[in-house]
Amino acid sequence: MRDYLDTLHPEVDHSNWKIQLKPSSDELADRIRKSREASVSAQKAQEQAAKETRAVLEMILAADITTNDAAALLGISSGRVSQLKRTVSAGQWRSPRSSEVMSQRRRLPNAGPPQLCRYTKTHAYSPICC
Repeated sequence: MRDYLDTLHPEVDHSNWKIQLKPSSDELADRIRKSREASVSAQKAQEQAAKETRAVLEMILAADITTNDAAALLGISSGRVSQLKRTVSAGQWRSPRSSEVMSQRRRLPNAGPPQLCRYTKTHAYSPICC
């Protein structure tokens, strides 16, 4: 918009002008508002769905279900299940391929607080993804 104004009136400095766009009709303004509200609502629903998927995945992993079976149950790829495994925030869960309980917190002698995951940087070290 400023470029257009500079073209029409090059002698005027438009860089400090505050330009406010308004729809040409109330109907258009209402549709724009509804469209923005729908986008925000869809984003919130997507975030909630992601949280629910992670919670369900945590339960699936605790039940010793394999990655491929988990993918089939959730309707996502096994690669996506592997990605989500890295972000599951369970304190402990049993690996389907091992009988030992794996802890997401690993302390090294005199190392101070737990190390962050080197991939996601969002959770403590985990032998599952780190």
